[in-house]
Amino acid sequence: PEFWYFEVVETVRRLAMTGVLSTIAPGSYTQLSVGLLFSTVHTITITWFRPYTEMRDNILSVLSSCQLILVFMASSFLKYKNT
Repeated sequence: PEFWYFEVVETVRRLAMTGVLSTIAPGSYTQLSVGLLFSTVHTITITWFRPYTEMRDNILSVLSSCQLILVFMASSFLKYKNT
């Protein structure tokens, strides 16, 4: 119950990753950079606060956030390679 508000934080993150990113110049480096920024901030937040009761849930959340960071980085590299 210490982090009861974290579900709201997670919902805001999901809205930002879908709603906000879809309005930022689709297919641009700016869109990828903002997505990478959102993902990095979320990963740092999860790592710092450890909002889940079970440690394995915290680890899984951090790993999935890191995977999202890698997806944005790979997308940036592929976009750079194709230009």
